[in-house]
Amino acid sequence: MNWKKQFYLIFTGQSISLLGSRMAQFAIVWYLIETTNSASIIALASAIGILPEALIGPFAGVIVDRYSRKRVMILSDALVGLGALVLAILYFIGHLSLPLLFIVLGFRSISNAFHKPAYMALTPSIVPENQLLRVSGLNQSLSALSHILGPVLGILVLNLTNLSVLMLIDVVGALLACLTLLKVKIKEQVNNDTLLLKDFKEDFKEGYTALTSNQGIFIIILLAMLLNFLATPMSALMPLHTTNHFNGDGTHASLINTLLGIGMIMGGLLMATLLAKLPQTKIVFSGVILIGLFKASIALLQSNHFILLCVILFCIGLLVTLVNGPLSALIQKEIKQEYLGRTTALISSLASIAAPLGLILMGPLSEVFGIQTIFLTSGLIFALAGIIVYIKFNKVIVALDN
Repeated sequence: MNWKKQFYLIFTGQSISLLGSRMAQFAIVWYLIETTNSASIIALASAIGILPEALIGPFAGVIVDRYSRKRVMILSDALVGLGALVLAILYFIGHLSLPLLFIVLGFRSISNAFHKPAYMALTPSIVPENQLLRVSGLNQSLSALSHILGPVLGILVLNLTNLSVLMLIDVVGALLACLTLLKVKIKEQVNNDTLLLKDFKEDFKEGYTALTSNQGIFIIILLAMLLNFLATPMSALMPLHTTNHFNGDGTHASLINTLLGIGMIMGGLLMATLLAKLPQTKIVFSGVILIGLFKASIALLQSNHFILLCVILFCIGLLVTLVNGPLSALIQKEIKQEYLGRTTALISSLASIAAPLGLILMGPLSEVFGIQTIFLTSGLIFALAGIIVYIKFNKVIVALDN
């Protein structure tokens, strides 16, 4: 089986699974909005969905580099499916409480801690190096498509049925992802030695050294920590802001997610075609600055400016792809493949650890000062940080394009 058949078989399974997860994720958020209408609860749920992934990421990366990445992905998808099945059963029997929902969200986060670095590390072992940027664009387009269809299908199924059915759809998606991975035969270098504590420390140190020795990548990751601290609460609170400020409902909330996803698809197409040969770091930092300005502008919208909100979110979606796609390709190019799993997991942890802190802090602050104030302040800091970092560390950042 050639690399295209292998990759697209895996890609198909992951696409179906991701769509099911996006539907389930949107349904959970809307369930919390309808049952609590609390910014603090929604922010806390989002934090619980991120924090375990951030904390165990370095350990997960060591596992990914030491054992079969394909098997790690299968086990991760299976854990997501199991969590969704538990939620479906709890809702069906009428015993779905907030603590139980939070526990399941935590287990899903643990699964993601292993799945993300495994998928990113597995890709270069299948895809030729000169095709990595295009494949990264394809993965970004997949994420965008799930942003479009997930909320739309999620709210449709939720209106026609209930949360339990949506969770079962997620179970089916996870099962299909496992089956497509089982069909693919990949040559992997697997170290089946027992993982002792001293081995873990040495493996972690190697991954940390591989990351910090590349100053340009490390600087961008530190910037990503700050941006996640600012941006994640804004994204988590957007459905609630749509409901309270713009007098919207589930259809309005799914529409803005759809437009965000369409923008991401457009960004992926631009990255794979017109922007493919441009300096990648300039694309990344231009996107960061503009995203901050667009997010700040949301705070200036009046309650009758919902159409303008849709336009802004379309632009943000386009820019998000132009930031994430080149950044993923740069990491896959700059980091040696034998260190890619643990380094990717470490990067994910560093970038993610700030997100739950931002959620825990800004959830209550938004109830005191208002969501619009949080949007304006965070967006401006977002843009200013991108400008300062690019100017101060220009030489090492631009060197990544060579």
